[in-house]
Amino acid sequence: ALQAIFPSADKFVDALDHTTDSFAYSDSNVSAVYLVYKNNELIGYCANVSSTGYSSTPIEMIVGSDLLNKVTDIHVISHSETPGIGETLISQNENFFKQFAGQSRPIEFSNQITAVSGATFTSDGIKNGVNTALDAVDEVRLNMAQLGEEE
Repeated sequence: ALQAIFPSADKFVDALDHTTDSFAYSDSNVSAVYLVYKNNELIGYCANVSSTGYSSTPIEMIVGSDLLNKVTDIHVISHSETPGIGETLISQNENFFKQFAGQSRPIEFSNQITAVSGATFTSDGIKNGVNTALDAVDEVRLNMAQLGEEE
C-alpha cells in the first residue's frame, strides 16, 4: 500500500527509527508514520491511521504527504462501511479522494472539499483520518528537527 502512494520510492523507513526514544504519537489512532525515500533523498511521508465513519469498525487508511505535509494520496486499507453508501464512496468515488490532494491541515469541508451526500459519516471519517495523519507527520517532523535530522 505504501508503494501505491509513492510509486517512485525505493525505501520506506519507520519514523520511530529517527525520533527520540521518548517520542510517541499524541493520537492513539496513528499506528505508524513512514519516511519515504528515493535515491536516499526524503521525498515524503506515509501515515497509517484509523478513523471512525458510520460503522463502529474503524476505517484504516494510509495518507501520503509531501515534504510540506500536503496530501499527495489516500488509500483505504480496510473498512466496514455500509454497502451501497459509505462502501461505495470508498470503492468507487475517486473524485472524493482527489479533492484532498495538495491540501494541508486542518482540512474542513468547504467549497474546495465537499462531503458526499448520503455518506456524511464516512466522509467525516476520511477527513478526520487525513487530519490525524497530517498531525502525526508534523509531530515526527518537529521531533526530527529537534534531533537535527530534518530533511
